[in-house]
This record gives sequence, C-alpha cells and structure tokens, in this order.
Amino acid sequence: MGVYLQQTDGSLKPEELYAIPYASHYNPQGLDLRDINADLSPDAVIADSNNGLVVLSSATTTGSAEVFFDDLEAGLGNWILEGSDGVGGPALWTHTQHRFSSAGSALYYGKLDTLDYNTGKRNFGSATTMPIDLTTMSDAHLSFSHFLRKESSQYYDIARVQVSTDEGASWQDVYVVTQSTAGDEMQRIDVSLAAYIGQMIRLRFSFDTRDALYNDYEGWVIDDVLIEAERP
Repeated sequence: MGVYLQQTDGSLKPEELYAIPYASHYNPQGLDLRDINADLSPDAVIADSNNGLVVLSSATTTGSAEVFFDDLEAGLGNWILEGSDGVGGPALWTHTQHRFSSAGSALYYGKLDTLDYNTGKRNFGSATTMPIDLTTMSDAHLSFSHFLRKESSQYYDIARVQVSTDEGASWQDVYVVTQSTAGDEMQRIDVSLAAYIGQMIRLRFSFDTRDALYNDYEGWVIDDVLIEAERP
C-alpha cells in the first residue's frame, strides 16, 4: 500500500510503500476519492489519526471506468442533432416517453404525433455525442438498448451506429441495423470499441430512409447509452 504521511504544516511526505498490515490496525476517520499522486487516476484515500499525524493510504484504482452514460432522463442536452425531415424542417430525432428501457424517457427517431417517420419525403438525421476520451484506456465497449421498426428491405431505412476520430470529418460504422428488432421489447446491444483505444472519439446514431416510400413504421428508439473502458 502506498502511504502518504501528512506533516505538521499540512504538506505530504513522499509516498512510502508498506505492507497492508501497517495501516490495517488504525481506525479510519474518513474515506475519499482523489488524485493524491498526480497520476491522473483517482486514489482511494483513508484518513486516519496516528500520534497527531494523518495517514493517507492511497491505492490507485484499476478496472472498468464509465466514460459516457446517458439514460436520456434529462433530455437531449448530451446530443447534437442534425439532419432533415425532407420538407424543410429539422431531423426527426426527439425526446420520447412512449417507449423506453429504464425510467421513463428515450431518444427517438420519428414523429411523436403519429409514431412513424413518414414525412412524404426522404428524411435522415444523426444524434452525436460530445468528444469522449479514450486516450488513457486499454479497452472499451459500447452498450445501448434499442427498438427498431422499419420496412423489410435491407437497402432502405438504415440505422447505423458510428464513431469518428477526427471531430466528425469522417465516420466508421461499428453497428448497422438493416432489419427490425425482434419482439416488442427493447434489446440490449454490446459493441467493441477496442479499435479506438488511445483516441478521442465522437459517437453517433444515424438513420436514413433513403427514399420517400414505406416510412409509416414506428422508427428507432434508443436508451441507456453506455461506454465503459478499462484502465491500464
């Protein structure tokens, strides 16, 4: 265990390494998470009284970290919405409560009044996150819940999950849905993002009807978007 002793002036002595029993017999006075040793990783800090000094026992945390999560309960503030409804309006992405995975809200591509994406014209749109930092991670994966209803052709009404490493100048597909999801429940999807470790990324959900026909289906509902990564 790395132990930092606080001196009478409040400063910390350099880290000293001790076997766990060194600190285990003290009565902890508090527990906190902070970056004690300036390695940009949170440390588990135990404050303890020892002859007028405070022993700060620091153990750098490892394992999985949540680098992005949105359950969509607070609206669409984490998303940049772009696209067109084909008739002079914005993309059909909206906040919905008609279908969801957890709590009571989700991201929806469709019209709330008719619960379809039929505007009489081809329409398309994307919902994009702010930058997500994977530069210090050793592995990462994306998971989300979704429900899709579309026409049966695999060439139209395409739903894509994409990643950009150049601030949206180009996009790579990481998951493509060409058929409606099975059943009436939201389905959980897990996608590896290992190819993007060491980079800043943006994530987006993109839907494109590609034509004006057979667009009277419910559309795409997305909820509980999570990116978890492993610290090295």
